[in-house]
This record gives sequence, structure tokens and C-alpha cells, in this order.
Amino acid sequence: MFSLQNLTRSCLTRCCVHTEIFFLCLVVFLSSLTQSNGIGEVIWAVNCGGEAHTDVHGIRYKTDKLDVGIVSDYGKTLSIGRVVHQDQILYQTERYHMETFGYDIPIKEDGDYVLVLKFCEVWFTSPGKKVFDVMLNKELSIVEDLDIFAKVGRGVAHDEIVQFSVVNGNLKVNDEISRMDGKLALEFVKGDNDNPKINAIYIMKGTIEDVPKLPPLPGLEIHHTNNTPYKQHTPYKQHTSHKQHTPYKQHTSHKQQTPHKQHTPHKQHTLHKQHTPHNQHTPHKQHTPYKQYTIQTTYTIQTTYTTQTTYTTQTTYIT
Repeated sequence: MFSLQNLTRSCLTRCCVHTEIFFLCLVVFLSSLTQSNGIGEVIWAVNCGGEAHTDVHGIRYKTDKLDVGIVSDYGKTLSIGRVVHQDQILYQTERYHMETFGYDIPIKEDGDYVLVLKFCEVWFTSPGKKVFDVMLNKELSIVEDLDIFAKVGRGVAHDEIVQFSVVNGNLKVNDEISRMDGKLALEFVKGDNDNPKINAIYIMKGTIEDVPKLPPLPGLEIHHTNNTPYKQHTPYKQHTSHKQHTPYKQHTSHKQQTPHKQHTPHKQHTLHKQHTPHNQHTPHKQHTPYKQYTIQTTYTIQTTYTTQTTYTTQTTYIT
């Protein structure tokens, strides 16, 4: 009987432990699902130039039915960077126009919102080819001089994230206020370089922290509209000082100025070889611009051995 009680207690304990583990796993799963979908509620989303799509975060994009501009799926020829395969379609299709164009987005309630604009450069292969602005309600500039290639390159996903709020029916962005009348007018403004475009859009209730972010590029931070590190950190354009200032080519003074070769006084001024007056005494014969005076002296020494020795010395004075 005692053994049966112990066995029953052991089984109940194990059952409780497994139940706790099950509920713990369920909580973790639901928590991760909530985080992936973001805290905010997506109130409007469209896959520009493409069909309806649900991304990995559960955001449901509608088919683009705008009748302005031109749709393109040329991006399908590329594999888009910074995004999972399932959601590459959001950056492969697009709508562009040869003039300014946009979308009217209904917003009925006051509150905090986040506008997410998705871009990808699929055509140009250098910066400065496509540059345009993005505005709200025709008067509030939220993105200026957008050059997608300059920010991330070709075939790479890029998101512009804009925080705004609606207060008493008025739009407020960075302390600037504009009248809404129940809808948000989103415009892509044509500039001097090519045509404006957009790949996908959605609006979410909440703050920037609630928005799923793209993974950062190597060495760069995630970009938000109010903090533009991509414009500040453009190393390939700004930091070309090493190519402009080539000190190794300019400062070759040791090769150009070879004083040891030019100033060789020992070779040029060989005075000891040219002026050897003690041995040769020939310069006076060659250069006789002056008068010469020669004095000859003869010495005779006679000995008893009838040996006669004569010494003759000649001295020349030049005046």
C-alpha cells in the first residue's frame, strides 16, 4: 500500500512537471508570435505594382489597384538582399511614374502611427541616377533626395520608417502640423533625376519600436527618417582621400633630389691631379704669359783622384 501511494505521487508529480513545461512553451510561442507581428495594428498595406501577399510577420498586403503610373516586376530577375526569400516579392514589384504620383490612405482615428515605405533599386548600377522626395499632404517633406542606390546599392531592400500622429484630425510630423480631412495624402515627388517609385507600403498603429526591422548592412545602422546614418556613412564617396592625396608619389624628393650624384666635388674638383707642381713643373711651359728669367749656376769640385764632378742647377723665376 505504501509503495502504491509513492508510485501515485510520483506519477502526479511528473504529470504536473510536463504540464508546466507545456504551458511555458505555449507562452514563449505566443510571445514570439506577438513580437514578430509587432505590437501595433496594421491598418493599411499594399504591395505596389504586385498582387496580394502576406509576409513572415503576418502583415497582409493588398493588391495594388492604383490607376496612375506604371507597374513593373523587373525586380524578379534579381535576388533581393536583406530579406527572406518569402518576402522578396515585396521588393521585386514596383509602381513608378514619370510625374509626381501617390496614394490616399484613410485614417479615421487619432493616435500614434508609423508609415513604412519599402524600396529597392533594381535597374540603376550607380548613385545619382534616381533621386526623388516623399511628402505628406503636399506640404510636409518626410524623405528628401532619396537615392536608393547610394544608400544600399542595387538589389538590396531598404525601408524608410516615419513616425507621425493624428491629433483632432490634424497630421503631426516632427512638430509640423497639416490638415488631413480623414485621409493621408502620400506623394512621391519627381525630381531632376529619373522617376519616383515605390515597392510596398504599410501603416501601423504604434511607434517605431513596434515595426519589424530589416537586418542592418555590414558597418551601418538601421535607418529611420529622423536618423539618417546612410547619408552620413557613405564611405565610398566621402573617404577617397587616399586616392586624391598620394603622398608616396608626391613626396619622392629623395629620388628627384639626388644631392650625392649632383654634388660630387671629389670627382669634379680633382685639384690634386691637375695641379701637380712638385712633380711635373709643366704648367709654366704651357702657360707662359709672363717673362721668364733663368739663372744657371755651375759648381766644380776637383779631387786628387782626378775625378771631376759637375753639378748644374737651373732656377726659373716667373714674374
